[in-house]
Amino acid sequence: MMTLQQFEMALWTLKLLDMQELVDAGAIDDRDYETWDTFQADRMRWFLLNPAKAPAVWTAIWRHKPKSQDENVIDLERRRNRS
Repeated sequence: MMTLQQFEMALWTLKLLDMQELVDAGAIDDRDYETWDTFQADRMRWFLLNPAKAPAVWTAIWRHKPKSQDENVIDLERRRNRS
């Protein structure tokens, strides 16, 4: 079973995915900017309304590479306490 922290990390990572990560995972086609725009507009909705592509998005979430080594861990407590 997934923990709350793992679920939160997956949601934050979904928010951070870039187009190339989705292409590499097979969630969208290369240069499919219309789908990318729809995904970006509401990532959670797109994920829920495209169940055939959900496993590929899930793969992209777990393959996600932070842009810098300093971003390896999202500090959930710091995010929660931001005002």
